[in-house]
Amino acid sequence: MNTDPQTVPPAARRIPHLASLRWKLIRLLLWTWLVAWVAIVSTVSYFTYRNEQKAWSDRQGDAARNAAHLVSTLLTRVDDTLLALTLLNVEAPAPARRVNDLLNNNPALLELAMVDSDGKLQVGASHEAPVLGRATPALAAMWYVQAKDGKPYLGMAQAAADAVPYLIVSQPAPDGGVAAARVRMEVLWQAVGDIRFGDTGQAYIVNRTGELIAHTDPSLVMSHATIAGRPELQAMLQAPDNQWNGEYADFQGVRVLGSTAAIPNTDWIVVTEITEDEAFAPSRKALLFLGLGLVALGALVALLTLRSLGRLVLQPMELMRDGVQRIGQGDLHVRMGLERNDEIGVVATAFDRMAERLREHEHQIDAEMSERRGAAAELSRLNEQLEDRVRERTAELTAANANLSHQVTERERAELAEREQRTLAEALRDTAAVINSTIHFDEVLMRVLDNVDRVAPYDAASIYLVEHGVARVAGYRAQAGLHMQRAINSLVLVVQEAPNLRRMTETGEGLAYSHLPVPGWVVGDGFEWVRSYAGAPISVKGEVVGFLNLLSAASGFFNAIHAERLQAFANQAAIAIENARLYAETQRRAERMAVLNDIGQAITSVLGEAQLAEMIFVQARRVLDADAGYIALYDAEHDLLHFPLTYDDGQWFPSDSLPLGNGPASQVIRTKTPILTTDARDAVLQRGTPFGFEERLSASTLHVPMLFGDRAIGAVSLQSYREHAFDTEDLLVLQVIAGQAAIAFENARLYAQTGRRLNEVNILHQASQALNSNLALEVVLDTVADHLIAALEVETCTILGWDERSGTATVLLDRDSDEAAQVVVGSQFPMSKFRYWQDILEDPRPIALRRDMPGSDETTQRLLANWRFELLLIVPLSAKGRLTGVVELGNRRLARNFSPHEMQLAESLANQAAAAIENARLFAAANRHAERLTILHHASRDLSRLQNLDEAYVAIYE
Repeated sequence: MNTDPQTVPPAARRIPHLASLRWKLIRLLLWTWLVAWVAIVSTVSYFTYRNEQKAWSDRQGDAARNAAHLVSTLLTRVDDTLLALTLLNVEAPAPARRVNDLLNNNPALLELAMVDSDGKLQVGASHEAPVLGRATPALAAMWYVQAKDGKPYLGMAQAAADAVPYLIVSQPAPDGGVAAARVRMEVLWQAVGDIRFGDTGQAYIVNRTGELIAHTDPSLVMSHATIAGRPELQAMLQAPDNQWNGEYADFQGVRVLGSTAAIPNTDWIVVTEITEDEAFAPSRKALLFLGLGLVALGALVALLTLRSLGRLVLQPMELMRDGVQRIGQGDLHVRMGLERNDEIGVVATAFDRMAERLREHEHQIDAEMSERRGAAAELSRLNEQLEDRVRERTAELTAANANLSHQVTERERAELAEREQRTLAEALRDTAAVINSTIHFDEVLMRVLDNVDRVAPYDAASIYLVEHGVARVAGYRAQAGLHMQRAINSLVLVVQEAPNLRRMTETGEGLAYSHLPVPGWVVGDGFEWVRSYAGAPISVKGEVVGFLNLLSAASGFFNAIHAERLQAFANQAAIAIENARLYAETQRRAERMAVLNDIGQAITSVLGEAQLAEMIFVQARRVLDADAGYIALYDAEHDLLHFPLTYDDGQWFPSDSLPLGNGPASQVIRTKTPILTTDARDAVLQRGTPFGFEERLSASTLHVPMLFGDRAIGAVSLQSYREHAFDTEDLLVLQVIAGQAAIAFENARLYAQTGRRLNEVNILHQASQALNSNLALEVVLDTVADHLIAALEVETCTILGWDERSGTATVLLDRDSDEAAQVVVGSQFPMSKFRYWQDILEDPRPIALRRDMPGSDETTQRLLANWRFELLLIVPLSAKGRLTGVVELGNRRLARNFSPHEMQLAESLANQAAAAIENARLFAAANRHAERLTILHHASRDLSRLQNLDEAYVAIYE
């Protein structure tokens, strides 16, 4: 028998090739890789397609909206030109020159024409042969018929035989006529032709019937191409605000991505298209490279895995199999020869030790047999030794049995601990599945509380969420009979001041208090029954965002094991809470973008200042949780802040005006820089003027300037009574709203200015007609007073005539609702003692006097006090360069400032009144002179017929 150990040589394979472990692993690896490859490529393909489609849709939508805005601006400018044409006085000198100026000021126009109510041309201008201004009446033309009915007209593209393509736009005129213009189609074609996105991107304009208005290919427009009856037209007409995007086939049958936007105040729609081949070309190339890369990576991983398995597992297993077979055949000198520090090395070493022990045992048996055969004489001694050995063996077996019993007990304990760990793991697995089955934040919190009893029982459980170092209750559960709602809802804890929360924050691990109270533990109202506590921090990316707390009324109920289990559960909950928070944040941002879009559409439909301010504030509170706020408009001419509205805790407060100061509104207007405060003690807030419920102070504020170009036209502020209620993202949202609000307020201002100027023109026109229709002085004076009181909204009107030689003013008319304060017509007053009168004599312009106006003389203040005037406007009456009197317009109840436009209107009315009064005086003087001449004529005729002196005396007396 060879006593030297031998290393096992490799043996021939006896397992069928396809049934070997190597090929089973290869098949498993191939199937796993194939499934993963299909899943990855499919997922990436889907999300790449969706993202690319979304990106192109957003880009096309922006292009469509920009084009719609550009075309709308062009049409608005044409409408403004037509409005100016309707206001033109065709009877004024050189009206054709003014029309030519309007035409030349708008390069988009080919022709302008003003047609009267009978369809006859009043005035017109054209860059080429006139179409609108032909000699024949326009009664049958569609542009004339529709505008004559009071509806603006917007026509289709058309052209004469050798003329520039055009479309016709018309509007009704106030006098019943029609103002019309021919617009160059080249302008619209250029507008859509300038839109560039991608190599195949294009844009065109259609109306709601599908007819082409403008296209990058003008021949399609001139051939009256249409998309009527096509599904994309129906889709864009049914979409809200005609904003739609989708996939369809274009005119040439090519698949395209399309997006639309409506042009305001028209029935036109802008359509942008790009071919699907261009839109999705990058994703297709990326998917091709991804698929090839995954194939190469899979092949490399499979090769490395198989080589590693063969070297590390399969070859050693074959070596050990052959060694075991040889040991089974009786070759106890075999050794595996595997010097490794892994499981295979341990098994190989165990086989080597087993073979060594078997070999030693075989040698021992051989020696014993030799001794028995050679020492039969010592049988009795051996029997005795055997008995001794039996007794020793019995003792050893007894000890072994005792040791075995102890090992069985320890094993049962280990198995019990293993079962508990398995139960906990299964509970955590099931709980994680339940919690992660939803991404809604509140529902996740409730599911956490619903499942926490699977890892630790409790009497009450709660979740705290931490924000800015303060923990607030986000949800709780309590056993029946525990009425904790009031106590739990009012619970607010500063993390650094609560010993249990501070310790969990510092260590990042759960803790348990078996017996409460402990030193530092604060017993809150409603929590006197708590005798045991367990808690665990909820951590996300190393930051504690909340705490999971369990309470029990039984002393000694919770221990460190409960804390460990609760921590494991809290780790699972943290993942679900973070996912839900991210989802909620994504939803909130999406909702904000939708609301911002709604705000942009809503505020453009309102032109009144107060209504617009309320609309902006209401829409802003949809996305920003505010308790109070204001909107301020800046009057740069008077350095004033006008507040159309202020809002505080559900109540609107009336408008007010303040001079520009040092408060936050004044600061953002001066610096054009927004302000974010999160603390009521902020120095910026201390400089502000209180509004609303002044006893409550805002803790967090947003102040944003409304910028129009490089001008600050006002400010928007949202405020909250909670600290840290706003962040920088909220500030950016309010800046977007403020930018839209600035455009809306500027549009409202321009609209109001245009309306005011039109109203002033109408007032002056009506006053001129009324004054020129009568020469009776009393009627003229009443007409002047009526128009001034109505136009300037004053309470009193006094007209004084001025006699320069005597230096006195005579009351010609006094209109006052207070009869006790009326002045007798014909009363005379010396005016030299009033300083304002000297100012009017030196510079005959309107002067406004206020009771509280600094620097005014004592005589003027006494006059205002005696007649109880808060405000008095002095307007001079001048005729032929000579001061003939003044008009005094007063307010007793409303102390407001007259705007420069109102003072200019008053001066224009006064000039008309002065001329009319002078004409009435001259007419009255001429009548008096004519009556005297008539009397003299009759007297001379009667005296010539008398025969004696007595009759002559009687006639002269009569």
